[in-house]
Amino acid sequence: MSIQDTLQKNKPFTLSVFWVYLLIIILLCTVFLRIYQWKNTDRTIPLLSPAKNLVHLTKIEDIASYSQTRFSLPTNTFGSAVYAIGVYKDPTKEFPEGTLAFVYTKNQTRVAELDILPSGYLVEQKDHYHTYKQEVVQIQEPYDGLLIHLRNEFDCLAAKKNHPALCQITKLLFWKKGDALYQLSIDGRHLSEGEAIEWMRSVQK
Repeated sequence: MSIQDTLQKNKPFTLSVFWVYLLIIILLCTVFLRIYQWKNTDRTIPLLSPAKNLVHLTKIEDIASYSQTRFSLPTNTFGSAVYAIGVYKDPTKEFPEGTLAFVYTKNQTRVAELDILPSGYLVEQKDHYHTYKQEVVQIQEPYDGLLIHLRNEFDCLAAKKNHPALCQITKLLFWKKGDALYQLSIDGRHLSEGEAIEWMRSVQK
C-alpha cells in the first residue's frame, strides 16, 4: 500500500484529531481571557449598603434635613475621619427608617462603619446573630455592649480612584444609647476589640 493510500485511509481520523486539538485550544484561550478580564476589571464594592432612598451627604450639618434621628459621634476614632455619610429615608432589610451611616477611613483605607439606628435593642441583635460567637462587653452604664464575631479570614480590595481600600467586616459592636442603637462594623483587622470598645465609649454624651 502506498503512502498516499495510507493517508487517504486515515483521513477521517486525522481530521477528528485536528478538531479535538482546535477545540482544546479555543477552550484554553477562553479560560485565559476570562482570568485576564477578572484580574483587570475595576471592581469596587459600595461603601454604603445600596437602597432606593439612600441619601448620600458630604456634610454632617445636612443630616437634619433628611432625618430626625438624634445622634452623637465618637471623639476617639484612632486617627480616622468621616469619609462618607448616608441617610436611609426608608426602612431596609438591615436598617429602620432614619438610620444614619458614617464610613470612617484612614490612609485611603476603610477602618469602620458606624450606623446609628433610631430604635432597636441588643436582644434583637443577639437573636439575629445567634449562630456567631458573642461577647457582652462593658461600654457605659447602664447599658453593656454586644460584640459579634463574624469571621477570622477575610478578603480585601485595593484602593481605586475615589474609592478607599476595604476588607470584609469581621466584627460588629452594638451599644444602646438612649432610644438609638449604635452599630460599629469593623473592617478586617483595622480595629482591635479594645479599640472598638474605646471608640464606642468616646461617643459624646
